[in-house]
Amino acid sequence: MKKTDVIIIILLLIFCIGCKRTHCPAWPIELNYFPYSKNQELVFINSHLDTQYFKIDRKENAKSELLDWNCHCKCTVFTLFAANSTPDSLNMICDINASGLEYPNTITINCDYYIQAHNDLYHYKESLTEEIVPDRKISYKEVYKYLLDTLFIENKKNKIINKIVIVKNKGFVSYTTFDGEEWILAD
Repeated sequence: MKKTDVIIIILLLIFCIGCKRTHCPAWPIELNYFPYSKNQELVFINSHLDTQYFKIDRKENAKSELLDWNCHCKCTVFTLFAANSTPDSLNMICDINASGLEYPNTITINCDYYIQAHNDLYHYKESLTEEIVPDRKISYKEVYKYLLDTLFIENKKNKIINKIVIVKNKGFVSYTTFDGEEWILAD
């Protein structure tokens, strides 16, 4: 055997021993904060009996996946939905995700609200975000320990939505606009 063959074999062994595949799990089905299906309609009513309709454009949960060798990729396990009312009106994309290398090191709840023009440009966009940092290493199966059944996210500085309420197995149940008007999901 040549000296170069031996070096190549040693390098291959080092590479193979030092590498591992990254398994990213699916979003846990018991954490159903957005129990929606595409084209489902959500109807919200305020104290003046005005109505706001949203149509679900997209609903997605992260699927289990295996990332390639020596990737050291960050897993992002998520659930999300996107909904719109009408052009030139309120639209939203909300997600809950847990991300990290081997263990989730942050859990983020985020809702983006925007008003979109006919030409697909944003007139205005803002976010409501809550970030949870676990106090220890947790597995992706333990994400539920850090998410309450009812999630409240608030930012009084926003100019569209100041507060949202999301309830496990019910979804997005209310939001409060910048003027203090609360909109509640109709049954």
